[in-house]
Amino acid sequence: MKNLLLRILVFFISLMVSIISWVSYPPPGYNMVFLLPLTYGLLILSLPSVTRFMIKNIGLLIFNIVAFFRYVILVLVGALSEFPIWRGIPPGPTYIESAILIMFIEMIAVFIFIQIFSKKYYSSAKIQAHYEKVINININSFVLRLFILLGLISILLFPEITSKFNFVTNIDNFSEYQRSDFPLFGLFELLFNMARILVVLSIVVYWKRKYESSGKFKYVLYSIGISFLNLLIVTGLSRFSILMSAMASLYFLTKLFNKHKKVIFSSLTTGILFSVTVVSIYKFFERDINNSTNYNDLAWWSDTLQMYFSGPKNVAIALTMNDSVNINVIVQILTDLFSSVAGVAGILNPNLSTVGLFNLTYYGSTVSVDQVVPIIGQGVLYFGYIGSCIPSIIAIWLMMIFDKQAALTTNPYSSYAYYFIATWFGATMMVNWTILFSHFINTGVLLMIIIKVNDHLILKKQKVGKFL
Repeated sequence: MKNLLLRILVFFISLMVSIISWVSYPPPGYNMVFLLPLTYGLLILSLPSVTRFMIKNIGLLIFNIVAFFRYVILVLVGALSEFPIWRGIPPGPTYIESAILIMFIEMIAVFIFIQIFSKKYYSSAKIQAHYEKVINININSFVLRLFILLGLISILLFPEITSKFNFVTNIDNFSEYQRSDFPLFGLFELLFNMARILVVLSIVVYWKRKYESSGKFKYVLYSIGISFLNLLIVTGLSRFSILMSAMASLYFLTKLFNKHKKVIFSSLTTGILFSVTVVSIYKFFERDINNSTNYNDLAWWSDTLQMYFSGPKNVAIALTMNDSVNINVIVQILTDLFSSVAGVAGILNPNLSTVGLFNLTYYGSTVSVDQVVPIIGQGVLYFGYIGSCIPSIIAIWLMMIFDKQAALTTNPYSSYAYYFIATWFGATMMVNWTILFSHFINTGVLLMIIIKVNDHLILKKQKVGKFL
């Protein structure tokens, strides 16, 4: 019943936005933009599985939040401000019309895909039964400790790695990080970051073990505290990365301490808001990124939403890029996938990735590479207009797979890895495969490999012990 009321509410909001965008005299190219919120509302109303399982599945939750902002909020703010061009070279009206069309097709394809496969990944009795299954906290962590040691060795070899991590209130040091020229420096960065994650997870699992044996609530508070502190230690200025890691931590804690979901949610939400707010203030007022003097202008917000949520303007620029380049599809896909993967990125030319090509088209020069090429733009470049939805559907499929794995696993370390991966793939509509693959490999897959190796060695040791 609650899900039905939510879908009806979203439908009426979407319908209102569609009407507003239709009667607001949109600029050339945006005449059909009203179809985006209208179709979105109809899909939400008619496909219940898209929203029914989102609360317990982090990937699906992120997907729904992103979709609402992309198809409703973005269009509303754009219609009220007449879809201004605040930054970059304006795409032609024809490209904007084409962008709206493929966004329309992508939306329908992805929503139907989720509806069709929701039973397999979300609603089966086996999956539902696992949501409340007890986590196994009696895990020998020999390999995990080894990787923590490797992380400490990385600091000893390259002390400058620690300067990449700053307490969120120490905003003056955000721009001071200097990378070493050593060829394998990226791998040592990766080892240190993995050690940092494993330290936090191991401490939380230890306190979970103490909680189970004593029943004392203080261990829940300790776990919240270390996770909260971890949220306040940030790398760079990416609010999006802060949010993704925080959401994975939130679901990880609620899975371990499912009787205390409310206090965990309220505490970590406070930490998320604080970290994101501080970084936002720094970006707006200290570094003056995005011409922050206009941050209170509706036109500024309109163009910013287009940038963050892959709106028609950014998709249109991607289509402009596609018509101006001649590529080898296989080489382009491999370049895009591995251009941000540790240990490989250094041998690839970033200017030849779709990120580099997109920013060249966006600005008309290589002055900056801060714009995110939409995943649907990559789809058109790889597979043409007919197959443009393939990258989006693959990403959503992986989101559903890791949502399911997060529900089924009883290994606390694996649960965090699955939550982390599902979170990023849930944000598919506002990122691209370059970003997705880097987080998938650099953090998710590496963490899963470490856990699998640890489990394998412990199981092998137990078998040898029984044999002896």
